[in-house]
Amino acid sequence: MAAAEKRKMKLSGTGNTVAGVALVLFSLLMLATWRSQPLPLSPGQWVARLLIAALFYLGAAKLAKGLRLRRLKTKAPLLESLFDHGGRIPLAQAAQSMGVGLSSLVRDVREMQQQGMVQRMYADLIRGELVYEARGAASPREELALDVVLQEEHRKSAAPIYALGFAWVVYAIFFPLLHFTDYLLAAILSLIAYFTVAWRAPDDIVIREKVVPGAWEQPTGNAALDELLKGVQEHLANLRRLDRSIDGKLDAPVREILSITQQIVEQLRKSPQSIGQMRQFFNYTLPTTVELLEHYEELSRQPVKGKNITDAMAQVEGKIGFVVDAFRRQLDALFQDKALNITVELQVMESLLRSDDLGKIHDDFK
Repeated sequence: MAAAEKRKMKLSGTGNTVAGVALVLFSLLMLATWRSQPLPLSPGQWVARLLIAALFYLGAAKLAKGLRLRRLKTKAPLLESLFDHGGRIPLAQAAQSMGVGLSSLVRDVREMQQQGMVQRMYADLIRGELVYEARGAASPREELALDVVLQEEHRKSAAPIYALGFAWVVYAIFFPLLHFTDYLLAAILSLIAYFTVAWRAPDDIVIREKVVPGAWEQPTGNAALDELLKGVQEHLANLRRLDRSIDGKLDAPVREILSITQQIVEQLRKSPQSIGQMRQFFNYTLPTTVELLEHYEELSRQPVKGKNITDAMAQVEGKIGFVVDAFRRQLDALFQDKALNITVELQVMESLLRSDDLGKIHDDFK
């Protein structure tokens, strides 16, 4: 961000904050001087209070905008610090580093763009990455088949509801609520505030991760196996996502679990007759492991980690070795029949070589 742009954004945030505080304090001061006014209010007094209430409402809006701009100004350099000299990082990793959710991160980045805080940073939802073209174009990336995509959903903002409630509060502060007409007028002004904010407020953005199963190769010819492998696609896609988002002590174990699972799937395609001994693995072991890792990922994203979070994460970290070992044993079990066949074939060959007619060959073999 250029120095001139930073100064401009600083003045904008500070200016709105100062103006908001000044208007709110002035409105409250005027209200304090009117406490002794007798009721009912004269038309002139009522109009004066209405104007001051409008100033109070405007001041509160400016104060909120100023605080939001100052918050974004603080976040902008933190986001830039995630990159060395531009490039791409997973959105999940950036959100975890900033201590916010995916939706909040995307909203903040887009608002920073609108305010001119970050000119070359944007959220690439197709690839699930935060891109920062600090010096020239971002580093190219190979075209890979995606198993997880980010979907953007738009929802009606809750800001109009807040505006309606705040308008009621402001009216109650500046005007008496003694008669039915007072409540009717408060309702009318609140509805005006509601539709005014609804007309200007943008939709809320919700970012959701959606698993897109990748296409398998040609069917195996075994209907039961094809059905089983179809159900495994989502678990494999989730494991690939977790491999990208989980760091630290579980980084290597998650990578090994993903690798072993892929090997198991490949071996099953070669030996469909082994499907019987794998049902418990695919119906319980694999989905339970994925669910456990998803819980760990959610806990690791929390900005403040209390005792319950750290204890739960420590339990997963302590038992992950046992889980990886279980996956290894399951893969090894797929080769049990092959190992047995090799043993039997060697025994048969040795028996043949021991016969009288092949004594010489037997001696050579020994």
